[in-house]
Amino acid sequence: MTRSPVGRLLAHDGQASTRTQATAAAPPMLWTPRDISRWGSVVALSGVVLAGAWFSVAGKATWDDQVVGLNVGIVALVASNAAGILFLLSGRRAVGVRRMALLGDPAPVAVVPSQTQPAHDLLHAPVDALVAGEGLTHYHQADCPLAVHKCFVAATRSEHERSGRAACGVCRP
Repeated sequence: MTRSPVGRLLAHDGQASTRTQATAAAPPMLWTPRDISRWGSVVALSGVVLAGAWFSVAGKATWDDQVVGLNVGIVALVASNAAGILFLLSGRRAVGVRRMALLGDPAPVAVVPSQTQPAHDLLHAPVDALVAGEGLTHYHQADCPLAVHKCFVAATRSEHERSGRAACGVCRP
């Protein structure tokens, strides 16, 4: 983008666009100014409280005189870290919203039925069925982690062994 003599922004192709069009295309900030000010306020207040706690225990020689100041300092550190965690989580949430806006929902897994077996048999195969895919060297139980959500054909053990397939080493059918 470059500036034209009349104050409009020029795109790389030479077309004029207004400033609002250029800024509308830019993604919003990861953290809102409200998030940043809340985080900064809590961290600054925690820093002041921590400095006060340190000052209160600085000249004390006995443990009993330092306990209150140490407890106040620990609470200040916990509050500061909690504010940082919440700050990071709000940024992570903004990244997730941007990702969903850009990419949308993940596509569902497509189940493609094989030509030798109807689709309803694939979706409702019994758990004890032995399944395998075309060109594979192992057969599996239908609930094997290596076979779940795949379009495998169910057959008997003898049919799989005649096809030259061996039993899976994970599910051990």
